[in-house]
Amino acid sequence: MSKHLKKYMAPQTWPITRKDTVYITKPSPGPHNLHTSMTLDLILRTLKYAKTKREIKKILANNEILIDGRRVKESTFPAGIFDTITFKTLNKHYRIIFDQQGKLSLLPINEEETKTKITKIIGKTIQNKGLLQLNLSDGRNILTKEKNYSVGDTLLIETPSNKIQKHVKLEPGALVYLIDGKHLSDIGTVKTIEQTTITYTSTTNKEVQTLKKYAYAVGKDKPLITLT
Repeated sequence: MSKHLKKYMAPQTWPITRKDTVYITKPSPGPHNLHTSMTLDLILRTLKYAKTKREIKKILANNEILIDGRRVKESTFPAGIFDTITFKTLNKHYRIIFDQQGKLSLLPINEEETKTKITKIIGKTIQNKGLLQLNLSDGRNILTKEKNYSVGDTLLIETPSNKIQKHVKLEPGALVYLIDGKHLSDIGTVKTIEQTTITYTSTTNKEVQTLKKYAYAVGKDKPLITLT
């Protein structure tokens, strides 16, 4: 299987130029899809922390990079939307979000913010002893005794322990952040919810309808994490 991807086939959300070289490093299988993630190789090059494969390998070999509090050594590992990235030697911290142009970007954050992240409930099942297993958008699974969680809701979790800190329901009045569609990266307040769509009021007071699956509930009066 090829370790490279032709640039013209790469997602439009990747912050890359497309005419300088033919190939780009292909992500290994991971919890995020191509649209919402990018490799550590690309992240290091985007931040200008490394220019060559040799420099990237050296950084990774020195245990310098943490994603959501866990060390990662593979340059092909796909870090995705809302993941936090720490460069220990440089004491630099980032969160992956979308910029206003719809490109994946690395937002500088402080060290305290690397201890939490938001993730969306995409499935749930009842396990032994009545425990509820929550299947999350970043590949995590959390067991809980609480039953008031719904698919589409968002959790603020502590990383890397996976302890639930806050629960935000996708409901009228919730603040949402869009991760797909023509309103990608938009933030607004939910007005109504239908079966597969939501209507929200954007920060410019424009009423917008979009697919419910594109929306992450990120808080009530203000986002639980820094998004801008």
